[in-house]
Amino acid sequence: MALSLFSDIPDTCYTSQLQKIEIETDATSVSLTITHQASNYRGLQSSLTALEGGGNAATLTDAVRLSSQAVSDDGNGQTQIFESEYATYNNSLLTIYDIGAFLEAFMAQKDGLQQFIFKFSTKSESLTRTLVVIYCKQQPIMTAADLANSNFITNYFTRLVYRGAHDQLPYFAGFGSPGGYTSYSLHYTVHYRTPSGTTGTYAFDHYGRASYGVAEINTSPESVRLMCKDFLPEGSELLAYTLQEGNRTARFFVAEQTVVRQFVFRNAYGCLEYLCLPTSRTEKTETKSSTAVCGDSRMLYDITHTRTFEEQTPVLQRAEARRFREFLTSAYTAVLIDNTEHPILITDYDLSLSDTVGEGNKVKFSWQFASLHTPFINEDYTRIFSPEHTEEFT
Repeated sequence: MALSLFSDIPDTCYTSQLQKIEIETDATSVSLTITHQASNYRGLQSSLTALEGGGNAATLTDAVRLSSQAVSDDGNGQTQIFESEYATYNNSLLTIYDIGAFLEAFMAQKDGLQQFIFKFSTKSESLTRTLVVIYCKQQPIMTAADLANSNFITNYFTRLVYRGAHDQLPYFAGFGSPGGYTSYSLHYTVHYRTPSGTTGTYAFDHYGRASYGVAEINTSPESVRLMCKDFLPEGSELLAYTLQEGNRTARFFVAEQTVVRQFVFRNAYGCLEYLCLPTSRTEKTETKSSTAVCGDSRMLYDITHTRTFEEQTPVLQRAEARRFREFLTSAYTAVLIDNTEHPILITDYDLSLSDTVGEGNKVKFSWQFASLHTPFINEDYTRIFSPEHTEEFT
């Protein structure tokens, strides 16, 4: 019996589809090696090309995310990450479990779409499969190939965004040559309101370059406004915009809030997204210590200060609340302070979703900085009173 895969595994798949791999063979044992193929790598005759976000869309996001791409110095960008040998049952069928869970652990802090080379070998023959694997612990409705090739790698294609906040859409830009890049073409349709109260629509195309593998499109309201400000009537206010990249489409509705909190997380597919919402924040500080006594003097030692932040959201649409669920259960969460990401730990949350008419969905959660060397939070305002006070004072 020739060595063959009994399991039907598509070339583009989710990690959840790799929990059980069945192999048919007449050999007494089969070895498996898994090799990770970097999205970008320095070939023997080439160097890594600096990638550009293109035009006004290139911001902090593009620069920071570029540095996080999977880059290898090897000549072929390949790194072996797994090797094991398995005995077959009755010399006919071999079942390998939990490979998907292993890849999820490997991909936990990487972009959620990676390429792996599976090689199954016996003493007399071998079988090699190259798979594009998307991180996902759940069972999505959409096939992995459709998600990678025709959609942004997110569950939320319609979003409420706030002026001044960051937002981005991850998508699969394909795989290519070492040190190379891919071009993209974005079509924007912008809806605006003039100072006189009339509304209008303006459409334009934007071109740029992106890294191979998972790339991000800056979809922040400020970025979109800068790209089209010279073509809109003076003083116009951005109301909404639609972004299209090939078959991919996402819609954004712009809202105004004085105080918003900005978080970063890896979504259900392991890709980085921003989450921005107005919340009311309560900051609690606790100190724990031991006391040493010498004569009639006492001294504290082993002093530990802990800051906990409690966030309470306003009433949310169910889609927004579900997005919060991805954030609260993410493998990586961070808070954005002064354009710098600080990893955090979600220590507690209350999330109950209801579809009862007239009943809104709210989220309350607590978090702490992951590092013991916590940053100062500077509230820099031009007036004495901070924004939560009334306009009469500010």
